[in-house]
Order: sequence, then C-alpha cells, then structure tokens
Amino acid sequence: MKSTIVKILPFILIINLFLIFGYVIVNPKTIGIGVNKLMIIQPIFFAINFVLILIFGLFNFHNFKKQFSGIRKQTWVYLFLIILFGFCLREFVVPHTHRIFFDEDLYLGIANSIATEGINILCNYGTPTKCIEGILNKDPSGYPFFIAIFYKIFGSSQLLAYQISVMVGTISILLIFVITYLLFKNQEISLYSTLLLSLIPVHIIWSGSTATELVFLFFSLLTIISFLLYLRTDKYATLLLGITLLAYTIQIRPEGLALILLIGFMFLLFEKNLLGKLKNYRFWVPWLILFMLITPHAIQLYMNKEGDWGAPSGKKFGLEYATTNFNDNLGFWFNNEMHPVLFTIFTLVGIFYLSKTNKKILFFNAIWFLLFFTIFMFFYAGGVKNGGIGTRFVNIYCVPIIILGGYGLYEFRLLTKITNKKIISLILVSLILISFYFFIPFIQTPDKQAEYARDMHNFVMLNMDKIDNSCYVLTHNPSIFLVAGKNSLQTWFGQNKKVMDKIFSETDCVLWLEGAWCLFEPHKSGVCKNMHDNYNLTVFARYVREENPEQVFTIYNVFKKQLTSLSVP
Repeated sequence: MKSTIVKILPFILIINLFLIFGYVIVNPKTIGIGVNKLMIIQPIFFAINFVLILIFGLFNFHNFKKQFSGIRKQTWVYLFLIILFGFCLREFVVPHTHRIFFDEDLYLGIANSIATEGINILCNYGTPTKCIEGILNKDPSGYPFFIAIFYKIFGSSQLLAYQISVMVGTISILLIFVITYLLFKNQEISLYSTLLLSLIPVHIIWSGSTATELVFLFFSLLTIISFLLYLRTDKYATLLLGITLLAYTIQIRPEGLALILLIGFMFLLFEKNLLGKLKNYRFWVPWLILFMLITPHAIQLYMNKEGDWGAPSGKKFGLEYATTNFNDNLGFWFNNEMHPVLFTIFTLVGIFYLSKTNKKILFFNAIWFLLFFTIFMFFYAGGVKNGGIGTRFVNIYCVPIIILGGYGLYEFRLLTKITNKKIISLILVSLILISFYFFIPFIQTPDKQAEYARDMHNFVMLNMDKIDNSCYVLTHNPSIFLVAGKNSLQTWFGQNKKVMDKIFSETDCVLWLEGAWCLFEPHKSGVCKNMHDNYNLTVFARYVREENPEQVFTIYNVFKKQLTSLSVP
C-alpha cells in the first residue's frame, strides 16, 4: 500500500499543478495579474522560454549532428544551391511590402516597445523609447518578441523586419529538408521536398512581408523536428527542447494551440512505448513546464475570448463561412492560379504510393494538413479568394503537401523506364522550374486589396526622413512612426486639451497624418474633421492617388488656435 502511494504521489502533485495553472488562467486577478501587469510579465516569460530553447538546443547539438552524419557531400551541395536559389527569389524577386494593413505595423510597434522598454504594449502615445499610453493587443506576441530580439541588437526599423522575414523564409527551406529526412531517411525525397518549398509562390510572396505566418511555420517546423528526433532517439533533453519550442510556437498565433493536438497524434503514430511513458511521471514534467510557460499567453486569450477580431458579423468562426472557404481553399491546390497544379499532381502521386508503403507517415501529414485546413475553413477571414491576404494562412499548412509532393516526385521517377536516374531527375526538375516560371508575374505583383493603404504607407515612408526627431505626429497608426524613430500619438488625442498643451509646450513641430482611416466613417466626420476644426493646418506633404483622385493623403503642420471645444479628461 505504501509503495503504491509513493508511486502515485508525483502524479497527484502534477495534476494539482495543472489545476492551479488552469485556475490562474481563468482567475488571474486573484493573484494580482491585470492587463498592465500582464504586459510586463509576458516578455519575461518569452525571454525565459527563448533562453531554454537555446540551452536545450545546445544540449541536442550532437544528437542532431549524428542523425545527419551519413548525408553525402553531393547532397549538401544540391541543398545549398536550392537554398541559395530560394533566398534570391525572396530577397530580389518578390517586392518587400506590407500586405496586411495595418496589422504588420502593429506587430513592429509592439516589437519596438518590447525591445526598448521590455513591455508588451501597443503604443498609442509616446516616443520611440517610452510609451506613455497604450494597450495590450489582442494578438499573441510571440512574433513581436522574436522581432524585438533583433531590434534590441540592431535597432528598430521596417527594413530590418523585412530582412528577418527573408531569413526565416529561407531557413524554412532547410528545415523542410531536415523534417523530410527524419521521416524517410532518404536524401532524394528530402531534396525534392526542399525544391518544392523553395518555389511555392505563396511562401515566396509572404517572405516579402512582415506578417506572422512564416515565423509561425518556422517555429512549427523546429518543434516538429525536435519531437521527431525525440521519437527516434528517446533522449530526455530532446523532449525538453521540443516542449520549449512548442511553448513558444503556440504563442505566435491564436491557432497555435492546435499544435498540441498534432504532437499528440505524433506520439500515437510513432511512439512504440507510449503506454509505458504515460505511466512515468518524468514524461509529464516537461508538459508541466509547457503549461507554465504559456500561462500568460493563455490568460491573454481568455481575456479576449469575446473579441470578434474584426469579423463583419461579429462572429470569428461559423458554419456560414465553411462552404465558401472550403471551395476556395481546396481549389487553391488545383486551379493553377496561385499554386502550380503540377506540384499538386506530385502530391497526389505521393499520397497514392505512400498509402501502400508507409501509412503512418501519410496519416501524420494528412492530420497536419487537415487540422489547420479545417480551422481556417470555419474562420471568417480564412479564405484564399482572389489571391488576397487569406493566402497567408496557406503557409501554416502547406508543408505536409510539399512533403507528400517530394515523395511523389521520388516515386514518379521510379515509374519511368529511363535507367539513368540523373537524366529523369533533370527532366523532373526542369518541369518544376518551367511550371514555376509562369507564376513569376503573380509573385512580383502586390495584391490589389487595400492598395490605397499601401500607397499611403509608401507616401509616409518616402517623407519619413523629412520629419525631425523632435516632432510629434498625430496619426491613426503611431507604430509606423515610432518604429522609424519619431514621436507619435493617436489622432484622437487631438481632442484632448491637456495632452495637446503638453506636446505644444515640448516642441514647436506638431504634424498630423490625414491618412487612410480618414477616407471612411466614422473617422472622416469624427476625429479627422475635428483636426480641421480645432487647429490651423498647413501642408507639409501631400499625395493624390492617380487611380482615385478623391483619395488624398496629407501630412499637415499643426498649429494651436483657441481650444475651447477640447475636453479635459
């Protein structure tokens, strides 16, 4: 009896700790965690998580090295050439521009606040190094923290963020080689998968933006690689690496929690001693660490559970979105408009033959794809219609399609009667490159959605160097200016006499960007009209869109006049 109690005692302790974390998530105020404290706590937890990743990564270096020691030098050469080609496409062919307006600016603004103050805050009023007033953004902040690491070292800038995206997109090409090799232990299949990812149009396109999806994919690949390595080697340090990577990846995007399900399926498919491990409390300790690391993130998600995320009907997820999204997102792989249908054909070949040779690997990739495909099928903005911003989500679940395509290419080569493998491989690679060639115009042309916002953004950036660092700029998006090293605040502060008197006492340079938001109600006849009514304005810079001359963006010099209509908070 006593020995039984000793055995189950660790499990009782672990279960209680899980319950405590669950209670804290639902009732954070009982331990004194409000929004303001959460903004301070989150970067600390991110930093701890990232340091743990680096530590366990070092512990696993020789473990990784051992797995790839048998790869031929020729394979490394081919891999380097594919990665170099993929880098050139992402660095020099695709335009580096924002595609989600104005979310990408918000991510970079939060990154700037984390880098300069260590606070996870979306700044509404402040200087480049001090936020006076701001909010906790609804989005997870794992991505801004990742950007903040580079901002801390090199300084904040939009251009640096673009280079980080290119870097992440390029390294992901290497990671798909690693993950395919761990699955198949076949160098040729791995090279084919690597080539396909390097040429996927949507991956190239979004490597030129500063959106979150490519970074989420990057850390997803690292996470899955770590768990595959653990399932192959049974090293406890590798499990800890996988857990810490999983914890960080979850905090990059809201749907990141679904990765826990995917990892669970991996254990069901590939772990031969699963029951034995489930009985061992040491197996559960890393999962306890996972819940500890993501507790601030879970609190944030719970706080925002009622948010509609901008859904037109106020409903983020629903059956009403499913039919359209399913048709569009499935058609994406077959209509040869945004994705080469030849790549899809190789995927279908891979599915057919893998169903005969290795059902576990097929099921793993199918679950990976369907898990996220289904999530976005029910999401109000999850469709890829017209090649717009919804295509960014494809990057989250494209890898299993590519892995199956790499296997399909391998099997397709075996089907041919040509005995010289190099000749048939050359023919297949040539077909892939020719198929990709017709998508270069698609890659080089920014989408037309919110084109007016892109024009405004470009107009602002062209005039940024003309703005003195002592100036304060009123705008609907202070992040644009804060990241560029300028003082900025929301336009609504123009109605706040106390704030405006303070600013006018600090500087004789106050500007206002009458930007994209002022084209629409209620801003047009609200805060934007109030700026014209309450201040003397002179033109600092102006841009008139050729496509629509009624859409005019202006940066004004702002001067005081009688402020009797302003409110004092």
